[in-house]
Amino acid sequence: MHHATTPQVGYFSEAGVRAVGVRAAVAVAAVAVAVLALGGPAGAADVRTAATDSPAATLAVAATAVKRGLRNAVAAGSVNPVDAARYRSMLSGAVSVAPTLPPLRTAVLMTLIGDLAAAAPLFDAPRTLTLFSTLALNVERLSASPIPTTRTDVTAADGVVYRWFAGQGFRFHPLANFAALNNLVSGHDYDGAERLGVALLARAEPAHGGLVWEYWFPFDRGKPPWVSGMAEAVAAQALARAVGVVGDPALLDAAHAAYRAATSLTVQLPAGLWVQLYSFSKELVLNAQLQTAISLAEYAENGDDPAAAAFAARLRAAAMTLLPRFDTGAWSLYSLAGPEADTGYHQFVVDLLRKLGTQTGDPVWAATADRFTRYETEPALLGPGAPSPAAYPVPADGYRDDVPVAFSVSKRSTVALLVDGKPVARGEFAHGAGLLDWTPGVDTTPGLHPASLVAHAVNGLATTLELPPLEVRHDLRAPVVSARIVGRWVAWTTTDEGTPWLELRVVLRQGARVLTTDLGRHAPAGAVALPVPPGRWRAELIATNSAGKGRRVPLGSL
Repeated sequence: MHHATTPQVGYFSEAGVRAVGVRAAVAVAAVAVAVLALGGPAGAADVRTAATDSPAATLAVAATAVKRGLRNAVAAGSVNPVDAARYRSMLSGAVSVAPTLPPLRTAVLMTLIGDLAAAAPLFDAPRTLTLFSTLALNVERLSASPIPTTRTDVTAADGVVYRWFAGQGFRFHPLANFAALNNLVSGHDYDGAERLGVALLARAEPAHGGLVWEYWFPFDRGKPPWVSGMAEAVAAQALARAVGVVGDPALLDAAHAAYRAATSLTVQLPAGLWVQLYSFSKELVLNAQLQTAISLAEYAENGDDPAAAAFAARLRAAAMTLLPRFDTGAWSLYSLAGPEADTGYHQFVVDLLRKLGTQTGDPVWAATADRFTRYETEPALLGPGAPSPAAYPVPADGYRDDVPVAFSVSKRSTVALLVDGKPVARGEFAHGAGLLDWTPGVDTTPGLHPASLVAHAVNGLATTLELPPLEVRHDLRAPVVSARIVGRWVAWTTTDEGTPWLELRVVLRQGARVLTTDLGRHAPAGAVALPVPPGRWRAELIATNSAGKGRRVPLGSL
């Protein structure tokens, strides 16, 4: 999941799923681990026993931890007793329903309840509202419908948006919610904007010097709760826009607080400030920087905040400085020194660049957008790499049995190697150097074989590069060996391109007496001590290659 448009991390359907019991068991273990990490009311042994008993037993342990968290929050005055009672009722319903559902749906609810158990020490009013309303929505949806198999957003009665993530269920998604608030304002649905605005204010957590909207599911290296600097900027933008149509000053106060949080979610670079897309990461993501600059500039105008306008200008300046480093000459990078963007993110960046051009009047943004747009209509450029050496598939000794084909490609592509007109290897490659191997079989005809590369770029366009023919040889000859005696040592060198090693023997003759010494397997060149009995001997070296072909080399008298 990249945060800008948050594509799904994957889906699975209930039809035809194998190893369902394994997934459910994993969910059971996850709940037990969450409770154990919490150090909840049950001892470690109780948690481990529950994990091996049944989903119901494990859920009971997790539920005990959640209820304890609610009691502590009420005692601390951070959760209203009436709300706590309602949340306990939601929890009881989920614990009762979960074991009755098909296994995959059971696993999702168990994951959600496990997350609640892990979050229990952090319970306060915004977090409990966020977490328990998420649980209630999942119980409602999963009790009535199979789990989704495609990207799915659902909107609750209060306007809050929940997004489906495989294995995690429907989750409160801050960025999706503030995008929805922006859309409601743009669509003149002022009642809907007021309803969603109020619901989002109730879920705002004081943190990072302002207000944040937390993500309560794990992603990448991030453990919940984590936040997003870009989402905070979009929150400031959407809330300030909503004030103009809803008229609630609390929304403007929240917009100011979201802006303050966004300013704290940045990293200082030599080029300037860069927004943290994820609070747990310092990855410099291009679309996050551009979107944040756009959103905060609009917030500054609607919220009458000159400091925010200056801050947005600093973000634009840093983006302008580093923008060339996101340009490969054929595509855009998702993050600095990171992977190329997929088509969706590349086009998203183009849209953001055009918005910046309109917002600022600076032609550099539009020129970059034009260049990035041109990349979408250009196929990948393929270039040849180092010449490919001949292969020696016979004998199949693991040495030079295949043909390495080196190349370069200008943008992320699926590259196929064709030999004799047939595809023999395929791989996914980022821009830069690539390598594919052809492994001809032992029945492949020796000689030259026509070859080509075909690249299907990230934009779907194809290009072909004709290669010099690839050569196949059979190593069926004895090695060419030069050897001599140096003191008590025998030294040798070999000319045999298809041979990775030699089996060496020395034959000693003294009249009718013959002694044979097996020296073992050695590199194509080297030296080894030669045991010689007393007396005068005539010596001969026998070197056999991996094809079983031998060469006799006289060594003279010893």
